[in-house]
Amino acid sequence: MTALEPALELRDVTVRYGAVRALSDVSLTAAKGAITAVLGANGAGKSTLLRTVSGLVRPASGSITYGGRSIAGGRVEDISRMGLAHVPEGRGIITELTVEENLRLGGLIRPRNDARKASRTTSTDDEAPRAPEHGEPTGTADAPDREGRGAGRSEERAQRGTSEHATREAGASKASRAAERSEAMNTVFELFPALYERRRRTATTLSGGERQMLAIGRALMCRPSVLLLDEPSLGLAPRVVAQIMTVLRRLRDENGYTVLLVEQNARSALSIADRAVVLNLGEVVIDDEAHRIAGDDQLRHAYLGF
Repeated sequence: MTALEPALELRDVTVRYGAVRALSDVSLTAAKGAITAVLGANGAGKSTLLRTVSGLVRPASGSITYGGRSIAGGRVEDISRMGLAHVPEGRGIITELTVEENLRLGGLIRPRNDARKASRTTSTDDEAPRAPEHGEPTGTADAPDREGRGAGRSEERAQRGTSEHATREAGASKASRAAERSEAMNTVFELFPALYERRRRTATTLSGGERQMLAIGRALMCRPSVLLLDEPSLGLAPRVVAQIMTVLRRLRDENGYTVLLVEQNARSALSIADRAVVLNLGEVVIDDEAHRIAGDDQLRHAYLGF
């Protein structure tokens, strides 16, 4: 497999819960535009790893970099705005809200690069009118009359022009955000047609599989570049698991998403992953291409149980 550019890198990350080491000097690389599976038994440290990346848990030592920037110990909201979306185990949707309302909540967080783009200053040609400098001619229409009110009217018009320009900018930015949210929601409905059919129903009426689809869809609403998925197949029927795995493969192949996938269903995860890391008691015991691990009977029997 050709080496891919790293998107997310962990180096010698250690996490402690009191005296207990949940992760011990864990190092791994999630390649850009690839699916990296993190496998292992219960208690291996898989969920802790994702929670540490997303900022929910602070590492005792080690480094975590995303796009070349350190995020270890960063705030959850800051890491999310950088383009990392965490779908935790248990889905965590708000059952009292409708499907659409849950999705809109996901769209409230926008990556920082979009925010910078929206707040970018306009070019010189589009600049708002400015107030005349002191002593600068303002034209005959603005020449002071006998009561000296001409210059005052000029300044008022300049201020009014600046205010109107700012209002137009704010309106355009709001419309742009609304269009982005609408486009993102359409993408989610295309990936998960069942959600479109139930878009006006409360989430409490959804099946377990549909709730998992909604949790993933809500994460996609903020247009992330990295998806952190914790046990998306947990408790689901094989048919639904296959559908979710197909969506993850599609997000990688068609949209270039980077996916860090924590799974106990090793067989399903290995079927779509590019690379796999196996944790055992908080330590990395295997880090190799997914197809090699899937084809090694001894490793599978020893660590993955199939």
